[in-house]
Amino acid sequence: MNQLLDATSDVSVVRDTRIIFVTVGTPGKPDGSMDLTFLKN
Repeated sequence: MNQLLDATSDVSVVRDTRIIFVTVGTPGKPDGSMDLTFLKN
């Protein structure tokens, strides 16, 4: 049975997917905006 959702850090499975979500922490800044430092790095 195929899984509908799987979380992994193994990039070798990318070729077998149709949709990819890249998730990283985006904590809030004191002014309420998102801190995108982790995404940019």
